[in-house]
Formats: sequence, C-alpha cells, structure tokens
Amino acid sequence: MLSTWIHHKWREKKLIVGAFLDVKSAYPTVYRERLIHSLRIKSFPPYLYLIIDSFLANRSTKIWLDKYTLQEFKIPNGLPQGSPLLVTLYLLYNSNLLIPGPPSLVKEAISLAYVDDVTHLLAETSLKKGLKQLEKALQH
Repeated sequence: MLSTWIHHKWREKKLIVGAFLDVKSAYPTVYRERLIHSLRIKSFPPYLYLIIDSFLANRSTKIWLDKYTLQEFKIPNGLPQGSPLLVTLYLLYNSNLLIPGPPSLVKEAISLAYVDDVTHLLAETSLKKGLKQLEKALQH
C-alpha cells in the first residue's frame, strides 16, 4: 500500500513530506489505565479489556545481581517484556498518534505504525505547503 500510494501521488505531480517518529522507552511507559480507557473508547467488549487489565495489574519483580538480591518492588506501569501481546497492546495504546481513517489512494495523508515507530506521510504540490500540512497533522 505504501509504495502504491507514493507512486500514485508522484503521478499527480505531488511531493511526499514525512515525519518519522520513534517512541523512546515505549513499553515501560505504557499507563495501564490509559490503555484500558483506549480499549473502551474503541468499543472492545468489557470481558476483553477486563482480562487485559487483570493481566497488567499487580505485577512485581525482584532483581538479582551476583550475590545481591534487591527487595521485590511493584511495577505499576508498562507492558510485560516477552509477552506475545506486547506489540498488539502497544499499537492499540498509541493508535491516537496515527492520522485517523484507513489509508486510501485518494487521501493526501497517511500514517503507518510498526511497534514503537510511527510514520506520517503527506502529499502536497510544494514543499512549503507540505511542511505546513505535516505540522498541522502532528498537532492533532
């Protein structure tokens, strides 16, 4: 879809302007309450977001360094590293960073997300207009 969209816009004599974002410390910074709220807004069934809430609640860890053991402490936020749900939950959590709506050849802007990377692409007739539209899209 991406290359098709770009080639389509080039045939329309438009420039492509992009912003490439990488979310720093993505998984440890996920707030459980915000994720659950996001799932509710997206009309996920209650049983599903309650299971996910339970999965992320009451987590703790203990760290061993050679002969030393640190006291167990709670992990109130973040997604469990190594979980098969990690990528899916993170994409749902950060989906508000995307330009709304499905990608389409007739749209002048599209967003793509992969794990903690988000890309916004806009097609415009000039670089100046493209940068202005990109700035607007990033402020939504």
